[in-house]
Amino acid sequence: MKRLYRTDGPISGVAAGMAAYFNVDVSLIRLGLVAGTLLGGPVVPIGYVAAWLIIPQAEQAPVAPIMAPATTTAPAPAPAPGPVDTVDTVDTVEPIPADSSADAA
Repeated sequence: MKRLYRTDGPISGVAAGMAAYFNVDVSLIRLGLVAGTLLGGPVVPIGYVAAWLIIPQAEQAPVAPIMAPATTTAPAPAPAPGPVDTVDTVDTVEPIPADSSADAA
């Protein structure tokens, strides 16, 4: 069941609580309160003060929950580089053709 609570607001949190309850922007609620005050006389400000006194304050979570510090583990070190593959390119040696003139001498 959805309940109406006062939340943090600039004055008392009534408008912010109403906005959260009705799922509308808080600016619309504030505009309605100002318009109602200008057009309706003292009824709206008296109703606002009554709401401030009647509507309970919302329970708030602690600002920073007390928790044990997160343990972080360092990433595993990169593996050491292995032996570098240094394959020398060997020039292919062309076989020396048999020279028939060398045999003739």
